[in-house]
Amino acid sequence: VNYRYNILWAGFRPVVWLGTAIAAICGIIVISRRTRPRMPILAIPTEVLRGFVDAYDEKISLQAELESLENRLKTGKIRRHDYKWRSKDIRQRTTVLDRELVDLKAKLKKAGSSYAVAVSKIEAAEGELETIKRDLNQIELQYRLGKISKAYETLLYGFEKRRDRARATIDENITSLRGELR
Repeated sequence: VNYRYNILWAGFRPVVWLGTAIAAICGIIVISRRTRPRMPILAIPTEVLRGFVDAYDEKISLQAELESLENRLKTGKIRRHDYKWRSKDIRQRTTVLDRELVDLKAKLKKAGSSYAVAVSKIEAAEGELETIKRDLNQIELQYRLGKISKAYETLLYGFEKRRDRARATIDENITSLRGELR
């Protein structure tokens, strides 16, 4: 009798044991996922999210317009009287938007953790922008008084980079919130 031992049968028993172990582990994972209580997903009305995004977009455009007015005043392309009148109007509208945004931010924070994180990042970036604006005004005053000279341009460059990063953070978060509307 001529007997030949097939090499595939040598690995059969370990493969069966390994397959049984993997099936048991997968079964335990599936059962644990089914029994775990899920966090309730709070449905945020799209009107709230849309209102927040639209109001914030308007606030960003008003801030850009105000900066443009300030630059035009510095270069002498607009009269001081016109600047005061238009900047007063812009600041009043920004104040109204800020009041609306406070309410909308509170609703978004209650809606879920992802919204709360996005709103927190936006608030942090807003605080950074305010700090940068205040520091820029102080540095400009010191430059006009002659206390700093060579470091002025370096400081301006650093503050502009910080301002751009803060604005990019705000834009990223607003874009992600806008993406959830679709």
